[in-house]
Amino acid sequence: MASRKSIRLTITADSDNGFDKWRSTAQRWCREVWQNLCTPLRLALQTHPLPGDDISELVAAGRIREAYPPLGSPFVTIAVEDDERHFAARTLTERNLAAIADDLRWASGVAITGGILEPSFLGRDPGWPRLYLTASRDYGADQFTLGLLASSDFLVPDADGEARLLSVARLFADGCNPTYGEAGPNHSAGPTGSTLEAKIGVNAEHSPTTGRTLLRGYSWLTLLPQEIGDRLGGVQALRDTGAFHDVSPLAAGGYWLQATEHLRHYDNDSARRVRDALSNAMPALYRHALVGRTLEI
Repeated sequence: MASRKSIRLTITADSDNGFDKWRSTAQRWCREVWQNLCTPLRLALQTHPLPGDDISELVAAGRIREAYPPLGSPFVTIAVEDDERHFAARTLTERNLAAIADDLRWASGVAITGGILEPSFLGRDPGWPRLYLTASRDYGADQFTLGLLASSDFLVPDADGEARLLSVARLFADGCNPTYGEAGPNHSAGPTGSTLEAKIGVNAEHSPTTGRTLLRGYSWLTLLPQEIGDRLGGVQALRDTGAFHDVSPLAAGGYWLQATEHLRHYDNDSARRVRDALSNAMPALYRHALVGRTLEI
């Protein structure tokens, strides 16, 4: 039976470069992740293509199962949503994937979700491999978030999978001076926020750390904004902590902190070293919640 563990990657950045930039970033994020990190689902859809139907009414009525193909088939959807919670949903095809930028003319977020249909207590549902890929814009905070939550057995099955994940993360992190980002084991978090916030019970929407002065978490890979990294002493000071395999500056500003060379080596001891190296940049609430504990791996 496939592993039920999952991996998450999330990057949050300021969206002050204009609406067209945000739309093109979301389009590119969905395309890069789908093409480079979702091979099992992508190949399954090539073998069992979906018709590309509009299933918005079925989703709104809670009857999405009526659109499901037989057990063992892939079922992946693209849904867009505006600020008024109006949805439009379609099954995933290359044509629908290419239309994301146009959809975002009226929508504030897009989500690609699905998996291979397997038996469930409701009949059948997308199981493993499982994918939840999002891009959303928060107009109030003037930020956008790129999120990925997927089963580890197809996202990072080996060192090559890790390299592909890090390559996609670096591609987008280098272009935005992120306000926060992380990649690593999932701890009951969604594709946004941080695993630390999920662990200590802080709602990501009410996080005190959405700006550039406080750090909202840490993981195997942690992305710091320029301001926080500078306050912690910069590249050399972060390297001198001994907590990181790789510390390097991002092209557009910010810091890339990779705890261990391989994800399989990221254990409780390495997580504690990262926690201790970064805790001074976290809100007091987070520091107090971490006294004597860490994120169990």
